Amino acid sequence: MRIRKNGAGPLARAGRSALLASAALSALSIAPAAHAVVPNDNNTPADIVDGTDVNGVGIMYRADGYVCTGTLINPRTVIFAAHCVNDYDPSTYSTVNDGIPVAFAFQSNARPGLVNWINNGYRTNTALSVYNVNNIAYNPDSLDPPALSFLYGDTAMATLDTPASDVPTWAMLFSALPAPESISDTTGTGYHVTITGYGRSGSGTTGNSYGIDYRRKVAENFLGMLGSLDDIDIFLFGEGGGYTQNLYQTDFDDPTRTNEFDFNVFKDDALPNEGNTAGGDSGGPLILDQTFDQKVVLGVLSGGSRYFLEQPQSSYGGSAFYQPLYLFWDWIAQNNPYRYATAKAGDGKWSDASHWVTALDPNYMIIDSNGSLVNGVPTTPGAGAFGEDDAQKFGQVCYQPNDGSDDACYDVGTDTLLINGEPVEATDATTTSGSSGSKTVADNKGKVEIAERSPSDGAASLADEAIVEAQAEGDAVLPAATLANGLPGATNFVPNNIDPVAAQGIVGRYYDVTLSAAGKTTLDIDATVDRFTISGTGSTLDVTSAGSLTSLMDINHLAGVVNVDGAVETPGDYLLLSGLLSGKGTLRTPYFTNIMGVVAPGGIGTVGTLTVEGNAILSSGSTLHVDLGSSGSDLLAVKATDDVEGVAAVDGKVVFGAASGAKLRYGSRYTFLTAEGGVEGTFDTPTNISAILKPVLTYGANSVSVTIDAGTYAGVVNGGSQVQTSFARLLDQNRALYGNYATLYGEADLLSVAAIQASLEAMAPRTEALRTSMSEVLNDNMARFYRDRLARVSGGSMGGTLTMTGQPLQLAALSMNNLNLGMDQGGGNETVTQENALPEDVSAFIAGGYIDGKSDPMRGAITTGRDKFDGWYGAAGIEKMIGDDAVIGLAASYSELKGNTGIGDTARARLYQATVYGNWDLGGVVLDGVGSAGTLTSRTKRAFAVGTTPYTLRGSDQQLALSGEIGIGAPLGGDAFTITPRASLRGAYISGGNLAEYGGDTALVIHRHAIQSAQGRLGATAKIDVGGFKPYLTANYVHEFRDQPAYFLANFVGGTGSLAPFALGGADKNWGEVGGGLTLSTGNVDISLSADTTAWRGNLSYQSYRAALKFRF
Repeated sequence: MRIRKNGAGPLARAGRSALLASAALSALSIAPAAHAVVPNDNNTPADIVDGTDVNGVGIMYRADGYVCTGTLINPRTVIFAAHCVNDYDPSTYSTVNDGIPVAFAFQSNARPGLVNWINNGYRTNTALSVYNVNNIAYNPDSLDPPALSFLYGDTAMATLDTPASDVPTWAMLFSALPAPESISDTTGTGYHVTITGYGRSGSGTTGNSYGIDYRRKVAENFLGMLGSLDDIDIFLFGEGGGYTQNLYQTDFDDPTRTNEFDFNVFKDDALPNEGNTAGGDSGGPLILDQTFDQKVVLGVLSGGSRYFLEQPQSSYGGSAFYQPLYLFWDWIAQNNPYRYATAKAGDGKWSDASHWVTALDPNYMIIDSNGSLVNGVPTTPGAGAFGEDDAQKFGQVCYQPNDGSDDACYDVGTDTLLINGEPVEATDATTTSGSSGSKTVADNKGKVEIAERSPSDGAASLADEAIVEAQAEGDAVLPAATLANGLPGATNFVPNNIDPVAAQGIVGRYYDVTLSAAGKTTLDIDATVDRFTISGTGSTLDVTSAGSLTSLMDINHLAGVVNVDGAVETPGDYLLLSGLLSGKGTLRTPYFTNIMGVVAPGGIGTVGTLTVEGNAILSSGSTLHVDLGSSGSDLLAVKATDDVEGVAAVDGKVVFGAASGAKLRYGSRYTFLTAEGGVEGTFDTPTNISAILKPVLTYGANSVSVTIDAGTYAGVVNGGSQVQTSFARLLDQNRALYGNYATLYGEADLLSVAAIQASLEAMAPRTEALRTSMSEVLNDNMARFYRDRLARVSGGSMGGTLTMTGQPLQLAALSMNNLNLGMDQGGGNETVTQENALPEDVSAFIAGGYIDGKSDPMRGAITTGRDKFDGWYGAAGIEKMIGDDAVIGLAASYSELKGNTGIGDTARARLYQATVYGNWDLGGVVLDGVGSAGTLTSRTKRAFAVGTTPYTLRGSDQQLALSGEIGIGAPLGGDAFTITPRASLRGAYISGGNLAEYGGDTALVIHRHAIQSAQGRLGATAKIDVGGFKPYLTANYVHEFRDQPAYFLANFVGGTGSLAPFALGGADKNWGEVGGGLTLSTGNVDISLSADTTAWRGNLSYQSYRAALKFRF
């Protein structure tokens, strides 16, 4: 472009200058405390200093003295203007090979950071937010000679050698702004923007009269136009210079409209804090700040225009132009060294290139079809400097001098010329130009001549135009995504940072890796990335012992699982928001902070040590999961480094569990956290490991330990269950003897409340109630047998008979072979009488029979029904007449019952007994009596499980059994019908004693009460003898005078403390006994059938059945 001044020779584009400033190194060191950006006259430079210290806009400083401004778009990349660096090849810029060092400093006052950078050998200093540049790329279109290095294609990218983790980044808009519906006289396009930079400053009138002071400044403006330099030149000068690339442009309005150089080049009014850019602001962002909820960068600053040679640079009336990012978005994506990568769904290795895919850069923004700002990239390539830009231009270029002589505007969007605000038809407007560069526009109000013009205080010459032409067009469609072109969706790469080496053609690549898809990524190499994030609940990173991960900024563990068996390192913080961190490797970070996640050293179920080299902060919402094993526990080991003390600040929950294959034991002690720098704070009181076991924490100066203590079983059982409460009492009082009952406690202590209650119910000694009932039945049955025997013998019925009742020999054989003796084996007693086998005054008998019955189960114990039993008995005896009125007999008997409870526990009782009995007929009244003495033996077996340990407990004992009965009867009637009322008193005694079970540490020693019975009996027997038909019926009412034992006492074998009570079955006070039979005589054979049973007895019932055959020869 050539600049003319009233026909003068060419100037070096003095009117439209690049906003790049050169500042000597010495000037940096002694720069005065001035301010920057040019404000209007209502503000001073001090008023527009940016009050935000670090906001992502920084100053570029070349060690050879050039200053520009740039914007951080990711932690590694700054976008700025190509003309700031395109005077040299990109490989020239380096801190090696005698290159030119370049840095970006992001503090609002960048001077301290830049001085530090220079004085420390051009090294990054993150504390001062100054970062050294290790690579530069600029758009080659800016080297086109007509571009004069800045007029088009003026974009560049700088790569920082250290990620700027604490510096905010900016989003970029890759869509052209839509044209507004109209252009307002006051707000113009309506797009409010922020301008900012580190350039020169001054005032609206004086322009950039202040030098660069390395302070960031900020001002506001309205976006004046999306259009080209030619759009301005053709309107103002009559012809363009061929600069057709669209630019975002702003002007600097005098709020008073009195400045002689301000003719309102873009239609709008001045804003309160309006300003203009100046030298040193080049590369700075044009920020769209009010259109969307999010601020976005529209373009980078290339230069400014003044329209009069006498006009101070950057003063009222001037304008600035920015390279629109939408034109160069694909070039930006390609030359951006930063790649956002994520793993594909499914399992894979980190080293597998097919496992990865690039993600959309979160700072790439477009405007969708609904006019909303969304994260995305355009569907077509950027037009660049020479391509076909299909964006709709907008804005009005105006010539409205403050003297009011002219009011002409050209709407670049509608291609409409407006005179005094009214459209002018193309046929009504004519344009002429001469050597003076004049332009004449006619409208219906007359002619307005825009020519050389002089203000009242002096002359001002209107500058001329320039010539530039477009040279190329962009592609129509996007290429396939590759890692090189930066489009999202590329694959076939392994995320691992590469530092650039421009001299060798090595392109830098830096990765921000996020695991969000379901699946496990196995890290089997040493990988370095800028940032690592895991956010998927189904995502897992497994760092093997052969792998390591270095994240140069920080690690964000938002969800999912990270297992570290190798090493994970970051100079920033490791934030565990939620999810699981496990493993037995090493984590190196200044601060590991657990917010709501779970830390499980070694992994859940596996004992191991997870080492944190740094400080560990376990917040109130965190969980530390500790597995306890048989020989050790998990350990979170917090260690100091040269820079970090190694403090563990603890809070939140600690949860204890058993390692795989291990069972926790009462009294065990473990150290699960150590911290070389000390332990601060305390954990929440941990929840119980089980219903019984509870961890008790002990805090030392550098460690935290846990001891496994025990609560009481009394606190977890059902208080309404005597079985549970009694066992709870025994378990609690024997805790001191833990070693004697380690198996029992080891299982029971780990159970839940429900499992404890169920286990204690299963442990109930139900066999004791069954054994007691069977003992009573055996004693009662033999008493009934002898009572019946006495009813059969009298002075006239001996006759030397031998009677065999039932099948005693067969019954004994069945019992010895443990066969069931239920009714299906015969069901009663069969009696056979042989006459004349003995002397006339002697009779003998051999008897055997069946017994079966049911009894109440153990009271309060859970059961599925009543206890059942059956068995047999055998007896033999001899009887002799004493005179004519008395009989005496002597007998021996053996009785056996086997029974089972409702849940399958079993018991057996045997009664060995000797009996003497007799009666005496006093003439109308018969006295009878029975006395028995013997031994009652019993065996019990009960089986259950506590936890996973089965128990089978057995017990056996022997007791003294005594019984006796005295009765009186009075037979009434004759031979055909007789009824004999009878009353008697019966006593029985079964001694008490102790039973010690065996079979495991749940075995009980049972202390029994003696069974003492005193019964009153009243009844009658009726007989009929009519020919061969002889029925009989007997009935008795029984009253028990003594209270029977309701419970027994027990403790564990070898236990300590008092005995605990356990209930027996029920006990009745009154009941009935009924028997009956029938004898049929046919020739030489008598057939007799009889049965006896209890009646109205709730706790116990049993029956006997007899059948007899008598043969006469």
